[in-house]
Amino acid sequence: MVGQSVLSTFFVLFLVSNVSASPFLWRGPKGGCKPPTLTLPASALPAPDDSVLKYIALGVGHQNYTCANATAQAVPASAGAVAKLYDADPLLQNDQSRVATLPGNALKIYRTLANPPAALSLIPGGYKVLGDHYFSPPLIPTFDLWNGCSGTPKLYAKKANGTRAPDTSVKGTRSEGAVDWLLLVDAGNSVGGINRVYRVETAGGMAPTTCEGVTGPITVPYAAEYWFYVPK
Repeated sequence: MVGQSVLSTFFVLFLVSNVSASPFLWRGPKGGCKPPTLTLPASALPAPDDSVLKYIALGVGHQNYTCANATAQAVPASAGAVAKLYDADPLLQNDQSRVATLPGNALKIYRTLANPPAALSLIPGGYKVLGDHYFSPPLIPTFDLWNGCSGTPKLYAKKANGTRAPDTSVKGTRSEGAVDWLLLVDAGNSVGGINRVYRVETAGGMAPTTCEGVTGPITVPYAAEYWFYVPK
């Protein structure tokens, strides 16, 4: 496990790489918030024409995979993901050019840790945590925004569409590629009004191509932006 000094180094490096004019750009609103006004990054995913943007989150954590046997013919199976979600809107509103670079910068800083934890569960202390991303049984993508602006939205999602990450996306800590960009929609039983989320600007997280030499769980660090929408 990484000691406090290494995590502190990560905090400092991350701040330096992302804050230009003011150290307070990372401080999310403490009470209430204005809806983001940014435009979703262009891709082959369907546009959110019938929805209104509610939150933009930076997700940092790991994609999970598993291998039943350690052969070159076996392919790792998806076993979900775990990520902490942080309010990215204050920083991105100040400098919209960072939309395309924020997750990649987060993952690049991850590489500087000599012995990184399985998940980057902390980002600089002034950066508002929105909630958590994890998978509920049986592998249902779940977004628990327990620290949102109004209420405690929880989205139980399912994949509606996907497209490959751009070739220019930041590779992972082991030089693996970036996971796909996705559109996830309400799978039922969600609360709080959010009906869709886009995973975009991904960095790292792709599974190894085979299970050769590996059995059991595999965790692959990744970062991404999650754009949450509510119906109009």
